[in-house]
Amino acid sequence: MEIGLDSFAAIDIAKGVPTSQEWVRALDELIDRIAFADAVGMDFFGIGEHHREEFLDSELDCKRSYIKLRTEFLFCFGS
Repeated sequence: MEIGLDSFAAIDIAKGVPTSQEWVRALDELIDRIAFADAVGMDFFGIGEHHREEFLDSELDCKRSYIKLRTEFLFCFGS
């Protein structure tokens, strides 16, 4: 049996459009959570791809490459 996590990788846009620094911080926090999940033994971390302004998970190729540098995960990416 494999156990993993899934995320929509969303950012709060209720207060308006986030600044670029807020986007970077949110993405760093997401990658930190993925690395932590890997460190504690999760088998995978899934990210659903959404093309809306409140989601961090569009254009996953660059993010996947960076995440792979920090983890041993096999990923589930997609819609």
